[in-house]
Amino acid sequence: MPSNPTPGAEHAILHQTPIRSTMFFRTIGSTNDYAKELLAKQANREAKLTFPLLISAEEQTAGRGRGAKRWWTGQGAIAVSLVLDLMEFRLDRDNLTSLSPVVAEIVAETIRTVIGEEHSLEIHLPNDVYLNGKKVCGILIESPKPDYAIFGIGINTNNSVANIPDEWKAVPITTILDETGQQTDHAVFLVELFNRFFAKLGM
Repeated sequence: MPSNPTPGAEHAILHQTPIRSTMFFRTIGSTNDYAKELLAKQANREAKLTFPLLISAEEQTAGRGRGAKRWWTGQGAIAVSLVLDLMEFRLDRDNLTSLSPVVAEIVAETIRTVIGEEHSLEIHLPNDVYLNGKKVCGILIESPKPDYAIFGIGINTNNSVANIPDEWKAVPITTILDETGQQTDHAVFLVELFNRFFAKLGM
């Protein structure tokens, strides 16, 4: 079940971005998978959703990437899925995959506002962001229903690779906290991220 978000985060997102509804979890399997479940329930008239809808979590236990790839999201990270009505925002379902590099650029621009200019940021096409040579963000765009799109974004912010499971230790992963030593204000970050998102896509 959804729980209360970080104080101020939900209020800021709903009042400072075009997002109209939110759901927050302390721990979840996958925000994208939960978004799919909600869309299926809406199709069966078991739920009524308001879009744009943001599903967020502090920790994912079964984060996913493209294909069979997985993504580690430790406690304190950002894990979000933004669900859009394609008709409302005039998006073409057939062209959604081409938006992955665009979203990666938006994420990188937002991370830059936190870390300053002294750190290296790179986009590894089509959908990864690397900080100082290590992966800090993964993006997964899906459209399980013809009229909707899910933009899944996982960003390692206030988590640390000191707590990474053994299976991930050989993978070049980092976090903003590990690289800069500073905490990220999630409310401020998400407002900046999604305002850039909607502006970049002309929404």
